[in-house]
Amino acid sequence: MSPEVYDLPRQLGVIASALKGFGIDAQFSGRNDILASDGRKFSGNAFKHTKTCSMQHGTLMVRSDLEP
Repeated sequence: MSPEVYDLPRQLGVIASALKGFGIDAQFSGRNDILASDGRKFSGNAFKHTKTCSMQHGTLMVRSDLEP
């Protein structure tokens, strides 16, 4: 989208709102990450900004076996 209307908190808020619908409380780490309420990272985001366009892409970890 154009840099004039790009709003990172709003963009990440859409993700947080969707997660809340699944009963997951999320918080932003202050960098590019979204954390679960227990502090574990489950999303990373990257950004590219030019004079005419701002882009964002991210990942969501859906399932992971945390046992060693």
